Amino acid sequence: MGYEIDYSHISDRQVKMTEALKDCYNYLSPKAASTLYQAAMELKRYDRFSFLAQFAGVSGPPVVAFWEDVKQTCQDMTQ
Repeated sequence: MGYEIDYSHISDRQVKMTEALKDCYNYLSPKAASTLYQAAMELKRYDRFSFLAQFAGVSGPPVVAFWEDVKQTCQDMTQ
């Protein structure tokens, strides 16, 4: 991101991921979020998605949260 957010004060992983995901969507434009969402749906490996997200200016916990959210959505859709 264009700035760094410290999540170390949040001990609960779920709360941390929720905050990171919210921050990610707040930072990204709707078009960038949509592009990353589509990429996360198509990519099979996190490292490739993480590399791509860096071009949008996002790294760290927000990328993890975004990836996990998309993969959970994909899993829910297939059940």
